[in-house]
Amino acid sequence: MSDKIIEMLQDFITSGYRPLAVKEAIVSHLSEYFDNHDKLIKHATSSEILSTFEFVVRYHYDEVFLNGLKEVLACYRDANSTNSVETLNIVLSTHKEFSQKENLMWTVKQNTPSGQISDFYDSVITYMKHMGDNLEIGTKHIVYEIYALMRLIDGKTYDYEKIQKYDFGVALSNILDQNKFTKLLKTNPLPLKLSDWRNIAYHHSYEIEGNMIICSYGKQKVKFEVTLDELKSYVHQVVRASNVFNIARCIFVFDNLENISLLKQATTQKSIEFRKPMLINQFRISLMSQGFHLIQFHEEDNSVTVMINDLMNDGSLNQKDQQQRKIHSSQFLYNVWCISPKEILSVIYSTKNGEKKLISTVAGDVCKTIANDKKDISYLAHYVQFEELEDE
Repeated sequence: MSDKIIEMLQDFITSGYRPLAVKEAIVSHLSEYFDNHDKLIKHATSSEILSTFEFVVRYHYDEVFLNGLKEVLACYRDANSTNSVETLNIVLSTHKEFSQKENLMWTVKQNTPSGQISDFYDSVITYMKHMGDNLEIGTKHIVYEIYALMRLIDGKTYDYEKIQKYDFGVALSNILDQNKFTKLLKTNPLPLKLSDWRNIAYHHSYEIEGNMIICSYGKQKVKFEVTLDELKSYVHQVVRASNVFNIARCIFVFDNLENISLLKQATTQKSIEFRKPMLINQFRISLMSQGFHLIQFHEEDNSVTVMINDLMNDGSLNQKDQQQRKIHSSQFLYNVWCISPKEILSVIYSTKNGEKKLISTVAGDVCKTIANDKKDISYLAHYVQFEELEDE
């Protein structure tokens, strides 16, 4: 969840860790999972890598998560070694679908059950829905991709479009028949496939008797019963598996970002529109890793104004350090334009206590020039206008 990574990063910053130390910690924790360390270093403050870092830290004790992450990564890399072009084509061919799934998963993650739900029926229904959504929206499409990659590795023919039309259970069984990803694709101690849990949740194949949940699955309508706490444990296993598959794919994409970008350009893939609240939250995460807290993202017809508090400036910074932090904040104008491409963009820099110190403003056309690869990001500095604000 985004709240957890923001809280973690905020704890780092308020405990005295400077952004460079935070970045070094991220690189140190994730380096074993990346082949191309230069990509990790370059993108360490992106929201995707930061979220990956939070998951790895959170699950550092969980062997199923850590071993599963390495196993899934190995599948992507083995496929890439077998036939890089085919592998990247598989990954890129569903770019739009995967992106739309991310838009949908944003809502699923925002609605993650938390705390105690007073009504037993409400609790069961809520957790079942969360499990079903994680499988149907966040996991199934990656399982199809994994199966296509496995056939590529084994030198077998595959029709990816046909694979994507398989029943979820068929794709899972085909993978499990090769004794792959067993601890991710089946739960424990009840050895149910993820597709069985998906069907139970989405088809409401369960009844409630007293404080027990009676579930049934398969053509034979095999029944079993679980308590609410046991159901929560299975939901945790499902969400963990979904996270593993998504994080492994994310790492592989970043590891091969340059080749994927080139292939994307060659195939004239259309850009994907992500939900604005999701993009703003990703921006918030990235800012926090650099010691800035996003306070406001205000849009009007032709302009957008962002206000950020500097958690590293409690008013005691010397003039040189404060000036560097103020200038640093102006560099986010391009990020703001990428989220909301308005004609005028402004970033208001303020101290940790909310004292406004600087307004940086730039025309949207400047950012558009950078986005069209006509200029690099340094082009921005030549056109930013600064307005120093007097202390009240």
